[in-house]
Amino acid sequence: MEAMLCPLCRSELVKGAPCRYQTLDEHICRPNSPSPLRSTLVCSNANCGTHEGETFWAFDGEGPYGGTRKEPKWIDGNPIPFGSYHRKIYFSCCYHAEDRRFTVGKLTVRREVTYESDDYGNKVGKRVRYSIWWNNILYHSGVRMLIFSLKRFYKKKAWGDKQAVDAARGILQRAEWPRAEWWRKVARFWVRMFHPTLYRKALSE
Repeated sequence: MEAMLCPLCRSELVKGAPCRYQTLDEHICRPNSPSPLRSTLVCSNANCGTHEGETFWAFDGEGPYGGTRKEPKWIDGNPIPFGSYHRKIYFSCCYHAEDRRFTVGKLTVRREVTYESDDYGNKVGKRVRYSIWWNNILYHSGVRMLIFSLKRFYKKKAWGDKQAVDAARGILQRAEWPRAEWWRKVARFWVRMFHPTLYRKALSE
């Protein structure tokens, strides 16, 4: 197994003193369980800034634990060691260094940037996602919602006749909601036009 490298100075991580710490899995599933003494990894570079706050990582690179109040300037904004699979997970789920937000009144436009990672932990495969929020509610265009509704309908339709009728009935009912959006009514028209048998069954059952 290749050695992991410090995400602050790229020096090799070495075995540190055993410490008590709670893993992410334990924090979620067993938050009140006692934490046993476990092995740790620390930076081998005595001049590295991670030693100021006694920062360390778990044996598989999870962390960091300890640390100072001031966040170090991690390489690529990622505090997980190079060579750890946790570094890949961080880039795709927890990386926010390049996120931006622009707000005018109740309207907010968010720019979210995530990356994939190569086997060594370097950023690759940049993905940028924009989203529009109104009064803290995510906005989806009508076309996108129509496609989503029909995809869900055909997915349930493939499960069998009963599920197909239930899916058709759901589309018909939602099209009758007060102030139903146009795409709900188009979805109902689609079912009536291209699946008349299901449409009739959904009305009669």
